[in-house]
Amino acid sequence: MAFEELDDFEQEEQVKKWIKDNWLNMAVGIGLGLAGVFGINWWKQHQLQKKYALADQFQQFAQVMGTGQVDEAEKLAEAVATADPNGFYTVEARLVLASHYLDKGEPDKAMVEYEKIVAAKPDKALAELARLRLARLQLAQDKPEAALNSLQTVLAEPMQSEKEEISGDVALAQNKSENAHEHYQNAANAGEGYSGKPFLDMKLANSGR
Repeated sequence: MAFEELDDFEQEEQVKKWIKDNWLNMAVGIGLGLAGVFGINWWKQHQLQKKYALADQFQQFAQVMGTGQVDEAEKLAEAVATADPNGFYTVEARLVLASHYLDKGEPDKAMVEYEKIVAAKPDKALAELARLRLARLQLAQDKPEAALNSLQTVLAEPMQSEKEEISGDVALAQNKSENAHEHYQNAANAGEGYSGKPFLDMKLANSGR
């Protein structure tokens, strides 16, 4: 007999019986549902607090760097890296340190920071930026093959102009002027709005066949 065919009393009795037979499953289901909601909310709150903490740590790092306390800044950068090895703030801290070392004439230390970024495999664009800078340093230290290896995995389209320019510099260092000119031309073709265009144009003209 269909439920709709029962009178009100019979329907009520059917519902009571169903609840009696299934109360445990209902209780478990409701409990799991509530646990899931509370769990998700807790996790979101936890992640948010973690982001705030990392932002605070990076702010401390930036302030210490601004006062010239590089040793202390290095410790803070490592603390950020420990908390979030491949996160945005970790990469930013390492990039800041690398720039500082370059300004102070310490390219070896700068290379270590770039290598740490690459090894951590962070956000693709940031990792590729580190590879480009690492390649420039490797070339400056007369390591053209190492520079080429660093460039191989730079695939992001916005970075192709700089990649091709550095590849041209490597070819020029290897006395391959024709290859250098080709790379510079590729850089020019791909680099509308490229900030290094004035220097690129000079390299292109000087490497002409």
